[in-house]
Amino acid sequence: MIAAAIAAIGGALYAFYVGGTIAIAYDRTSWTFWPFMMILIGGLANNKGVLVGTLLFVTLRKFIIFFKDSLQPYVPFDVVWLDFLLLGVILIAVLLYRPQGIFTEKPTKTISKEGFTDKQKS
Repeated sequence: MIAAAIAAIGGALYAFYVGGTIAIAYDRTSWTFWPFMMILIGGLANNKGVLVGTLLFVTLRKFIIFFKDSLQPYVPFDVVWLDFLLLGVILIAVLLYRPQGIFTEKPTKTISKEGFTDKQKS
């Protein structure tokens, strides 16, 4: 319940920030898939990886959006979808060649079952 209240306050503040809301502006890709992709590129369970993944994703997306109109004569399709296409290819490449992300999760030190039972007995 508290998380829902915080999300509602965040949504209201965002509506004030952008000056209004329309339903078409909140599609699944930009509000669920892009953040999930940022996390996957950087590395799961690693704050540094998420930060680097987000910076890399935003930089690549802005770079693609900036240059996609100049690529129109060279591609056989409408360049409106070029950022979705290239970022999807990047995600597939990361998942194939580096499934743990750019930064891997550090191993945690755990107690073995025997060590745990020994500590309970003493």
